[in-house]
Amino acid sequence: MVVRGITLSSCHLTMGTSSSPPVAPETTKAAIIEAIKAGYRHFDTAFAYRTEQPLGEAIAEALHLGLIKVQR
Repeated sequence: MVVRGITLSSCHLTMGTSSSPPVAPETTKAAIIEAIKAGYRHFDTAFAYRTEQPLGEAIAEALHLGLIKVQR
């Protein structure tokens, strides 16, 4: 990818998982699954966001649905 004359070897979009006001964990999980479907593979989370659990659940579901694969 070339951006204004700079060549990038790879480009990654990151989805932040913090929200204000906070939303239900189910909402966060659903948003992450949709982001995975759209190609996102990097997610910003932190203990303070309280999104670690829904992120893990979304990743597990995406694996189960075949949206992503484990790299070995």
